[in-house]
Amino acid sequence: PPHVNEAARGRVEFKVGDACQLATDAKELGSFDGVIASNLICRLPDPLKFLDGLERVVKPNGVVILATPFSWLEQYTGKERWMGGFNDEATGEAVRSKEVLEAEMLSRGFIKIHEEQMPFLIREHQRKYQYVISEVTGWKQKAA
Repeated sequence: PPHVNEAARGRVEFKVGDACQLATDAKELGSFDGVIASNLICRLPDPLKFLDGLERVVKPNGVVILATPFSWLEQYTGKERWMGGFNDEATGEAVRSKEVLEAEMLSRGFIKIHEEQMPFLIREHQRKYQYVISEVTGWKQKAA
C-alpha cells in the first residue's frame, strides 16, 4: 500500500503454504513472531496437524491469533477429525470446539492471552450474505 513506508514494509514478511504441513515445512518457512489463522481451522482436512505445526513456526513469546466460527462440514474435514461440534457417543455430552481448541493449544505450550466474539460477513452473491460470529482467541508461545 502506498501509505506504508519502506521501513515498515521491510519489517513484514508474508508466506503461503499448506497449513497441514507446517511441521514438515517449518525449516523452509522459518519462524515468526506472529501467525494469524482466520476462518481456517474448520476448513482443514486435519486441524490437529495445523496446531502441531504452530509449535515449530512460532518463536518463543510469539503470538497466534485464531479466528473460527467452528462451522464443521464434512466436505472439508472428516467427522472423525472434528474438534468438537458433536455429542460424545458414549456419554451423550456435548463436545465443544472452543474447549477442545483450548486443551489442544495448552498441551502444545501456548497460553491464552485474549478471547472475544467477532462478527464477519461473507458475500455469497449479489443478494445473499452470511452473517457469522467467530470465536477469536490469542495465544502466546511459552518462552524457550
